[in-house]
Amino acid sequence: MDQGSTSQSSVDVAARRAERTENASKRAQEAEKLKLQGNELFKKGDFVGAADLYAQAVNIHGPKPVLMANMAAAYLKLELYDEAEWACTTSLECDPTSMKSRFRRALARRKLHRFESAKRDLQDIVAQDPNNESAKAELKSVEEHMRNNNGTPEGPFDKYPLHDDTPWELLSDSETEDSKHIGNRMPCRFYNKGECRRGTECKFSHAPDAKSIRDELGRNVCVHSLLGDCAFGTQCVYSHSQTHLPVGGWWNDSNQVQAAKEVSAQVEKWSDYPRLHELLFKNPMARTYASLPEGKAVRNHFIRQLEAAKVKLQQRKPREKPFVLVLSFDHDSVQLNILQHLFSNLEKNAKVVYLRIQSWASQALEYLDSPLLTSVLITDPGITKKLYARVVQKLVEYTKSGGRVVIAGLFSGSIGPLDFNKFIKASWDLDWTFGSYFRSTFSINPTNQLVHANPSLHKSYGMKAVHIANIEPEMAVYKQADAPAKEAPAVCASVGRGLLCFLGDVNAEEQSTNTVLAMLGVLDTLPTPRKIQALDTPPKITDKLMLILELEGDDHYKRVFANQLAELEKRITVKFLYESDFREAIALMESDALYGVYVADEGIQNVQNMGVLQSLKKYALGGGRVVFGGLFGQNTDPEAFSFMFSLIGLPWKYGSTGTCEAQLNQQHEIATRYPTLNESFHMDAVHVKGFAPGDDLYKKSLNPEEKRQQGNTLQHAPIIQSRLGRGRIGYIGGVGAPPEILLALLDFSIPVPQQELVPDSTKFLIMLAGQDVIASIPDVMKDMKERVDVILGLSDSGLSNARIIDLLPSQDLVGVLVMDASLLLPENAYLLSKAVEYSKNGGTVVFASTFGSSVAPVKFKPFFQNNWGLKWEMKLIFDEEIFSLTRNFESPLFQGKKAKDIKLPKSVRLKGVQIQGIEKPMAVYFPSAKELWNPETNVYAASILFAEVADGHLGYLGTTQMDGEARNIIYAMFGLI
Repeated sequence: MDQGSTSQSSVDVAARRAERTENASKRAQEAEKLKLQGNELFKKGDFVGAADLYAQAVNIHGPKPVLMANMAAAYLKLELYDEAEWACTTSLECDPTSMKSRFRRALARRKLHRFESAKRDLQDIVAQDPNNESAKAELKSVEEHMRNNNGTPEGPFDKYPLHDDTPWELLSDSETEDSKHIGNRMPCRFYNKGECRRGTECKFSHAPDAKSIRDELGRNVCVHSLLGDCAFGTQCVYSHSQTHLPVGGWWNDSNQVQAAKEVSAQVEKWSDYPRLHELLFKNPMARTYASLPEGKAVRNHFIRQLEAAKVKLQQRKPREKPFVLVLSFDHDSVQLNILQHLFSNLEKNAKVVYLRIQSWASQALEYLDSPLLTSVLITDPGITKKLYARVVQKLVEYTKSGGRVVIAGLFSGSIGPLDFNKFIKASWDLDWTFGSYFRSTFSINPTNQLVHANPSLHKSYGMKAVHIANIEPEMAVYKQADAPAKEAPAVCASVGRGLLCFLGDVNAEEQSTNTVLAMLGVLDTLPTPRKIQALDTPPKITDKLMLILELEGDDHYKRVFANQLAELEKRITVKFLYESDFREAIALMESDALYGVYVADEGIQNVQNMGVLQSLKKYALGGGRVVFGGLFGQNTDPEAFSFMFSLIGLPWKYGSTGTCEAQLNQQHEIATRYPTLNESFHMDAVHVKGFAPGDDLYKKSLNPEEKRQQGNTLQHAPIIQSRLGRGRIGYIGGVGAPPEILLALLDFSIPVPQQELVPDSTKFLIMLAGQDVIASIPDVMKDMKERVDVILGLSDSGLSNARIIDLLPSQDLVGVLVMDASLLLPENAYLLSKAVEYSKNGGTVVFASTFGSSVAPVKFKPFFQNNWGLKWEMKLIFDEEIFSLTRNFESPLFQGKKAKDIKLPKSVRLKGVQIQGIEKPMAVYFPSAKELWNPETNVYAASILFAEVADGHLGYLGTTQMDGEARNIIYAMFGLI
């Protein structure tokens, strides 16, 4: 090369370097802008929008560690824990020292029940930073989970990357404008030899690829020429000149060259991330050589993963309505084809969520916690693998609490007898075993409750089936005609308060579809209920009558249940019929004039009213609404009670009597349709026993001793509703039930309390405090409600703990305000654990008002240390007229804000409880007294705190004052000012 050419090349190299630097700066700035926009959406609760912006930033600037860590945070909020773990691992590969990425990976792994792997990550963090309180607290939580749950064993690669591993290098190919021109993806010989004049008009590619390295003139140099094995020589479409290659490249290291030779064939062939990444993981010396194709593979995988995540989020939408969960962990296309008839009909009858791959086991745990879950269908024996032990445990818990689980599909034909027997006994504690296996025609068992409730079941049909032996006769849904039911191909049994069903049909006969639907509780259902109206005075039904049977004829019902009657009369014309009116009662029940029938006293059991009883049964079988209530239960003889219901076709028996606390069964269909029903109340009742599992709308609350004594005996309930043919029969066992329960049993609209759960798209605050505290701060409540909707908990006028817990994941929740020590009571332990989890996952919990003064000092420190890993300890109570408090700019409440943007005063005067054992940034305001605050001696104590806990915040105001200044500090902690 002559001197002129060398000089020109130097100019070209300098120009291209300047262009690359400028482009890199622009990309970095654009990515930073997108990241900041994503952060703002994240703060507002728009986690999908934030993820989209982070993805755009990754596409522009590559998978930088901070972008992948932010993406992981968004995935965690969206409960996409597999995706969050991958994003954290990718971030750590590029920066193994990132504590934030390793901590978030531990959070994801804990959610996935990969406790060993989460523990290792947290131990690594604590080893590097022994003062990391968040990691220590999370480590304690994980170890507690490990004591109570087996979890998933640690994988061979879960510990990587280690803290001191060499970072991976992921290159971007968007260095200069010509590098973006890919044409027909075939390399341009002339461009790589410095002779192409067509620019963007060239039909060939000017971009680097897996077979080339870009030099500083923009030419793509042949990788195989650097490896010494190019077979094309001077005919190669790539440049062979090494003159302008970057200094210090891998081609100058013999070990890296040898590693590149060993993997080059696969690197050039594979573009999919999983295989390419595994290859380079096992060959670390080749990573620099393959950094460009690996970078492309990571970006492509990242984008595809995000799109798949959005689909997954869409698939979760059935949780907004009652749904059936289908678990198919051994799923394949064959199963899909064989069960197509079942699945298509199931989707016509119910919302369906399918979990068909191994990585969604963690999702199953979440769905099984949903109050909207109707039932679960297991289609194959994949669930019996050790990997899914936690899912099986959760299934059993779900069933015992009133749920339905059905084993059907290809399960019976894909599992051996010994494995089945072991699974059923170990998990469900049933003595069922595999019995005979043959084809026959089977008929319905008229004594089975499931058959009784589903008249659409086929009377008989043929199937080749595995039978279940060791059953009780009434467990058989189908059996051989005229044969004792010692074994059967279709069975169901009570497990706790729920139902476990099995269908042994190995060929998925079309007639078996109805059997499975009945087992799932979605075959014969009531007509779609009218939309619940939030009206004080609902529209009155004018074309139907509500028949009330008071056949003893003394009008006693009207006097005792006047409020119940008044609510009925607001909604419909009520017609009373007495003992002498039995013929009219029969005629009405045979007409189309009735909306429903309410049996208000014991007169219907009298011999002369047997005709009325039979008409009532016929009316219900045809789809009618019937409720027994009022004075019926308490005035009916026990034997007559049981006999009368047997005549109707119900196995109900007279149960225990007396005052009880009635607790709502959240799994019941009515509870799902009417979310404002009372969670619990006390009533004086005659209970029913012998009802089908899940039919109890309200159950009798038992203390531990009563539970122990009751064991596996029949459950007792004061309020139930069961299917009878196409209709429903309800029962209210006495005095004390709110009128709304009768309205719900009869499918009337019921009044919605003024305080709704959460208005759509409205920000709200949860306040946890006893009724006395709420009553003492009317001005505070008024002021807060002008800024944000306030939802009360732990008070007589508030929501139940279960409802509060349901609200904690809401994106509209601004935080939880704890106003007294009620949260520390043993009965609120589960709510406390969920509040702690909420704060660590990004929420804000603030303790204020009487909390500090009502918690004993000996309990204060363990409370904060055991739940958040904070060593906060009460120091003393003092008068702020003596000590003034000054704003602490190191507080996260003020960080990143200009003084003019801070809405809180520079100093405040508050009487409060001082807390020691804090770190300096935790104080929002610090006292002037040196015995409380002296940085020189590391003495820090303050009464207003705001601390970071994992991904969220914990606030504390050690004052009983709730004046303007104190309230503004609380509002600032919740981001309301």
